[in-house]
Amino acid sequence: MKNLPRLSEGIPRPSGDSSGITGFPVVFLKGERSEYLPDDDLPDIRKLFPAAELVKVSDAGHWIHADRPDAVAGALLSLRYGN
Repeated sequence: MKNLPRLSEGIPRPSGDSSGITGFPVVFLKGERSEYLPDDDLPDIRKLFPAAELVKVSDAGHWIHADRPDAVAGALLSLRYGN
């Protein structure tokens, strides 16, 4: 609870010499109508997470799990099981 206010701070943008975070896969799910993860952020995301994968959920806004729960589950299952 003491760190709850810090949740909205986000992660600082990496400098040009950032070595990134490696060793595990990272998947970003984004609703195609959401403006919370603009394409301009992808280069910085890839600096922090070099193996990051972006999956866009069609016909969904920011609340993708509420807008398209079936598509979110399908996207996650296909990543996990390669379907």
